[in-house]
Amino acid sequence: MSRFLAAALLFAAWPTQAQECEEPIDINRFIAGMEAVDQAIDKVNVTTARAILQDLKSTLPCCQDRVHPNHLVRYARQQALSNFWDQDEFATEYWAQMALLNPDIAWPPSLNNPDHPLRDLLGYLEPQMTIGIDGKGLAVPKGGAVLMDGVFLAEPKATIDTPHFVQRLDNDGYVIGGFWQDGSAFPDELLIEGGEAHKPPRWYEPPAADVDPKKAVKIDTKEVTRRWKLAYEAELDAYEEEQLRERALAAEKKRRERREAKEARQAAKLERKTAKEKVEQVVATTEPEPEEATPEKWLEFGFEKGRAALGDIHVLEVGSVADVDCDDLLGMEPFSIMGRLKEDQIQCLELRLRHAQKQTTKDRISRLLMADAWSKNESHRWESAVRRHLTTIGRSDAALCFIFAIYLAKQGEDRFREAIRWSNLALENSLQWEGDLRVERMYALYRLNALAAHQLWQEATSALMEDRNDVTKHSEAFWRNQTKSHAREWLAFATAAEADVELPFEVCVSAAGTADYCLVE
Repeated sequence: MSRFLAAALLFAAWPTQAQECEEPIDINRFIAGMEAVDQAIDKVNVTTARAILQDLKSTLPCCQDRVHPNHLVRYARQQALSNFWDQDEFATEYWAQMALLNPDIAWPPSLNNPDHPLRDLLGYLEPQMTIGIDGKGLAVPKGGAVLMDGVFLAEPKATIDTPHFVQRLDNDGYVIGGFWQDGSAFPDELLIEGGEAHKPPRWYEPPAADVDPKKAVKIDTKEVTRRWKLAYEAELDAYEEEQLRERALAAEKKRRERREAKEARQAAKLERKTAKEKVEQVVATTEPEPEEATPEKWLEFGFEKGRAALGDIHVLEVGSVADVDCDDLLGMEPFSIMGRLKEDQIQCLELRLRHAQKQTTKDRISRLLMADAWSKNESHRWESAVRRHLTTIGRSDAALCFIFAIYLAKQGEDRFREAIRWSNLALENSLQWEGDLRVERMYALYRLNALAAHQLWQEATSALMEDRNDVTKHSEAFWRNQTKSHAREWLAFATAAEADVELPFEVCVSAAGTADYCLVE
């Protein structure tokens, strides 16, 4: 494998919080996108601005250039403004924290007025505290580096409740992967046991403070050529992989045809035998075959009212390939579903997941480990596997987000915040469901959000009564607003779905203090 191809595969394998990269991008595409956002804002085209912001967030992990802190400040301000329009105080302050990386860069035309409410908020916003992970160090490539928000990162420390953009560089200073990180939640792939703080490599130079985030970046001609070679070799590799896949499918088709022919002969033989011996009465009294354990066993639905019929979620497809080993993922599927993976197989899969290069392979291995843990009732291992999958492999699976949100909600109040987070992601991808199933799940998710927020509001109210200060006041007001908003969303959906509206209306009124806010046509 060439050096170029190896670098390309490393780039594709590094975990992202968004979708798998269809193609690498350069920093100028990101800058052009932010310019388009400013133009949409100037025209008060809110929908277009939000759509571009979401696309930029999804594609930035595929950037082959080091992202400068000033570019992230510009993007964070745009995100904060978008959430400010939505009156989402939590998300506004979340992105505003990233904008504090450099509060001195020039403001866009839409925010030139120093009295703008968002600028007023940013002016009084205090940075969140920075925390690290005890006993852990950074997994840095030999001679390479890890950048957080465009700056060299010596150890796993980050500010909480703040979005961070992380990039990993090789020993030549080339970017081999990037992803968005929530606060100090470092992914397992970036951590090692122990380890000392790293020193910057010789080639590293701190980002210049005077970089204008509105100007295009000049990319060296040699670097453009290097990227072209990477893309070319990656295309060749994809072609070879497709050829191997087609040959494997053809071989599997032949095996399936032989198996089906054998089964047809056996069925015909059995039919003749049963007709001759008149075994209808025996069949009527025969004990049925035991039900095969399938991933549907994962999906027990909690919360007080009823249990939804979730049997149609197929997180894994059951295969029937013999000679199961760590390389035969298809053959291992039925064993994982029944909870029959051996410890050495699990360890082998964990190691293979750590070094897998293709996102599809990582996804499949991760689902094997999740299914096995659930079937063995090893809830702690299952929870860790699901959290790793959603945070480092992909979070677009509405069914998995739904399962995890419900699971967390059942664990108690200290998990409600995270449950709401994954519930919202499931709602964002709810178009993956159809018909009655979609209605049932969306109703359950809206209900989870409202009731969890209501419970957190009650906790905040109790804390305020015990100790009245700025922190408890802010917490009580925040969770009251969250309860009000989530309850009204639940009420609106219940009304449209012709479901029970009594409870969502009561929760909404309790937080809003008036029935007028909760009236839904």
